[in-house]
Amino acid sequence: MKTSDRLATLLFLLAAPAARFLELEKNLDADGLPTGGPPYLPAVLLTAAAVFLLLSRALPARDAVTADFGRIFRFDDQFMLTAAVAGGLLLPVSAALRLVSGGASGLNLILSVFLACSGAAMLYALVAQRRSGAFAPVALLVPTCYLVVQLIVTYRANARESVLTHFYPELLLLAALCLASLYLAAFAYRCGAPRSFATAAHMAVTLAAACCVDMMLARRYDGLAACVGAALLLLAYRKAAGDFEG
Repeated sequence: MKTSDRLATLLFLLAAPAARFLELEKNLDADGLPTGGPPYLPAVLLTAAAVFLLLSRALPARDAVTADFGRIFRFDDQFMLTAAVAGGLLLPVSAALRLVSGGASGLNLILSVFLACSGAAMLYALVAQRRSGAFAPVALLVPTCYLVVQLIVTYRANARESVLTHFYPELLLLAALCLASLYLAAFAYRCGAPRSFATAAHMAVTLAAACCVDMMLARRYDGLAACVGAALLLLAYRKAAGDFEG
């Protein structure tokens, strides 16, 4: 990543949680009802989208990158490799915490197992790429499928909630993660779109930072682990790609 990308990422990693905290503190009363006020987080998200779209214009177009996955995402930096592995490990940790807090039955069990499999798939891709330089591309579609299911479940769980402020960051995060994971998997099939992946990844990381505030305040440690894990994975892959010169 260029210096401008790093600075923008750092800026919005700090701005998003601060804006979300102000939104929850200033725009909701003691009963959780909206009191009106500036759209702190939406303003940050719109600014981030504009900035990352502008920065992504310097990246290659879809047809310009046809190299195999291992040549595009080179984990030569040990720190980034460690971050990616840590992110992958945090997903099974999140699944275990989810089982502890929500019980091992029904839909919660299915989603927890699906999340753990997503983390295992990401770790498999990393290990196989480092050892042999190749892996089964379908592995990268496992997290995408999980995220689509989780997005539907989260929407249904909040469908009757009348205060959008309570849950819209989580829905936006899941949607951004769906896109980012799908765009990442596309590189394994040699049809990646650097501009789309970079923008979706940066927006997902920004939303993950904002959602960490919700997870900490609600003491949803499983969600916090998942947010941090997803952010670490996306940041590591974005850094590993450099300017997609592969």
